[in-house]
Amino acid sequence: MADLAREEADRYFSSRPQRSAHPEDEDDRSTHSSDDQPESANDNYYHSDPGTDDEDVHHHNTNMATMTSTRNTYYIPAQTHYANTGPKGVIADAQSYARAKQSTFRKRMSSFAGNLTSRMTVPSVTEKTEQRKTLSGSPPKSTSSDLSDEDADSQFMETWRASRLQELASLSQAPQRRQSPSRRTWGTFVEVDANGYLDAVEKVPEDTVVVVMIYDPSSSASAEVEDELSMLAYKHNKTRFVRLHHEIAEMQSIEVPALLAYKAGDVFATISGAKAEGLEGVLLRNRVLQ
Repeated sequence: MADLAREEADRYFSSRPQRSAHPEDEDDRSTHSSDDQPESANDNYYHSDPGTDDEDVHHHNTNMATMTSTRNTYYIPAQTHYANTGPKGVIADAQSYARAKQSTFRKRMSSFAGNLTSRMTVPSVTEKTEQRKTLSGSPPKSTSSDLSDEDADSQFMETWRASRLQELASLSQAPQRRQSPSRRTWGTFVEVDANGYLDAVEKVPEDTVVVVMIYDPSSSASAEVEDELSMLAYKHNKTRFVRLHHEIAEMQSIEVPALLAYKAGDVFATISGAKAEGLEGVLLRNRVLQ
């Protein structure tokens, strides 16, 4: 009986798988192995990343290079209008200023001549093209058509610098302390060019009277009026006296010598064909002198 029981027990144990560890340890091992499988899958996934990362990095670098090259192609368009920066812009501004000032001088003279002819019914103003003067009052320089732009700009800048230096020198010689309009005195009778004419008429207090004489150096009557005005300028030193060459004025609607009286930039009295005798009385009656 005991032998039968032992044989049955041997058959039972021989048919079951052999365990090398405690059942609970085997359960823990199976749990760990199941946890390790996703990691191994993940490991396989990450092992395939280096190639993908290299492609992403290469694609990113390619985009950055494209953006950089695109930015490098940007440029600031060159300006072709006036008031530009740099040497060319300075030259353009100076030339524009010179043209504007010359246009202002011509408009002032033409406007006065037009008003005068409408009252005196004399022939209208005609410009003397052969004797046209520049802003400095000298005949225009002949320029050849083959001059380059750089040569023309250089020539203009030399003239412009000389004009500016002369203007700054005159300003430096003026009194540093600015006098009130009521105390400003003149006392001289000076010759001016086109620029000086505009400055004399515009750059004075509004209550200052400016007498502009249109003179002809070849006329004896004009010389007599000049002598008389020199004495009147010294005597009435609150009135400014200047003289302008008739070729610069280019006015045929008046008889030279002529006197134009300005106040606040406008003409309020004119004397065409002025005479030295009794000139002070005429100016007093027209309220040019006070």
